[in-house]
Amino acid sequence: MKHRTSIARKGSVQKHCRTATCTPPGQASHASMRQATTKGQAARGQAAIEFMMTYGWAIITLLVIVAALAYFGVFSAERYIPEGCVTSSEVICKDFQIFNDTATGRAYLSLRLGLAIPEPARVNLTATIPEKELTATRCYLVSQDGAQKAETIKVLPGESFSTYCYFPQAFTYGERIKANTAFTIVPERKYPLAAHGEVVGKASTGTAPPEP
Repeated sequence: MKHRTSIARKGSVQKHCRTATCTPPGQASHASMRQATTKGQAARGQAAIEFMMTYGWAIITLLVIVAALAYFGVFSAERYIPEGCVTSSEVICKDFQIFNDTATGRAYLSLRLGLAIPEPARVNLTATIPEKELTATRCYLVSQDGAQKAETIKVLPGESFSTYCYFPQAFTYGERIKANTAFTIVPERKYPLAAHGEVVGKASTGTAPPEP
């Protein structure tokens, strides 16, 4: 009986496949599924390639723009620090200027200050620009009446005075400069005081008084 059943099944298959190239129904179904899967994978691959061709250049362009903006400091927090002059309580910053001297070409930081302690004191200062790794070559002070002009001068309470610090490297016009200042204040009857300040501004052109 088993032999006859096998022969019957074989005969049934032969009824469906009477040519050499015919594929039995079960095998045809599996072949169709494999073919459909292959076509689906090819379609997905083609879609991925088309996506990259369409949007790849846009993504690359965006990355280049972001890198350029970062290089020029657009995302730097210091870029958005407002311009101004800030000092500790011993002195008052009334005005400032960052400039290249039109006569000598030197780069200057100029401050107009007031003494905020209640007694006369001798004052001097130094200045640095950390971002450029620059230290002022020399700083000199000028009294309110112009009678004193030296690296250290005597200032009366409430009196204004000006300072001029020049640097070994010229500034670029319009360049944003952040400078730090350090004052040594020696009152007549007290111990020396240390005061600090910060100046942020754009470089321009100006004229500094002759050095003492």
